[in-house]
Amino acid sequence: MSSETEYTVGQFMEDVKAILREKGSTDEGLSEIAQRMQVLSSRSDLLEQGPIRIIPPGREALEVCDLYSDLDDTLILADARIAHEHPTTPHNHNTWGVICPYKGSIHYEGWERVDDVSKPGSAELKLHVKQDLEPGEALYWLPYPRDIHRQQAHDEQGWEIFLMGKGTQGTSLLHFDPDQLKVWDVAPG
Repeated sequence: MSSETEYTVGQFMEDVKAILREKGSTDEGLSEIAQRMQVLSSRSDLLEQGPIRIIPPGREALEVCDLYSDLDDTLILADARIAHEHPTTPHNHNTWGVICPYKGSIHYEGWERVDDVSKPGSAELKLHVKQDLEPGEALYWLPYPRDIHRQQAHDEQGWEIFLMGKGTQGTSLLHFDPDQLKVWDVAPG
């Protein structure tokens, strides 16, 4: 089947919106979206579907190919190249998300914040998933406090498709050091 007749970004986003209307950003709804993302990831031309932006140093991705964004930034879909030299800093996005490696494999770790948030600069996290993902394998995270994660590509080809429940440009995010029980704000970049 040629890429012109495969499942399109537009069809995927129509399915996402229908699933969210019916099931919301629940385990059931996000699991179904992850299944659809696995189908979308079989396209060979996703990196040709939008502009590729180089991301400034210090951010979580190296390059991003924007595939879809609602006008009000409630849903964003993109392909991101993740560093292979070191993992991203554990971070959150203040929303739910679904990821699926597109090229190369990705190591993913996800945490839940379990402290009572009463001590500024301190955070206790519980690891709830640690998984190596191959192209076509998708997973999701629920909103904060379960949206804390880090990832690392296994090689230079580490591109992943991601869908999030809202855009994060211009938004402060939290970064975490799970071993030292620390948390800090990162200003928008």
